[in-house]
Amino acid sequence: MAPDKNSMESRLADVEEELRRIKQLLAVQGGTPWWKQMVGSHENDPVFAEIVRLGRAIRQGRRRGGKNRPASSKRVRKGADRE
Repeated sequence: MAPDKNSMESRLADVEEELRRIKQLLAVQGGTPWWKQMVGSHENDPVFAEIVRLGRAIRQGRRRGGKNRPASSKRVRKGADRE
């Protein structure tokens, strides 16, 4: 059974309205990429510092032919130096 013409026109109008809203939101944002908006958002965050430390340990272990996980999971002190 074919969809009702009025129903299809109504659905198309809804999609066009939503597209208009999305375009309007994108224009307001000024075109700054989302990843540039995130820069610095994890500064001085001890949890993020721990994630970075563990990721680095995993990568270094792979380069040395070691296991895929770090030897320890010590917490990073707030304000700890980054490598």
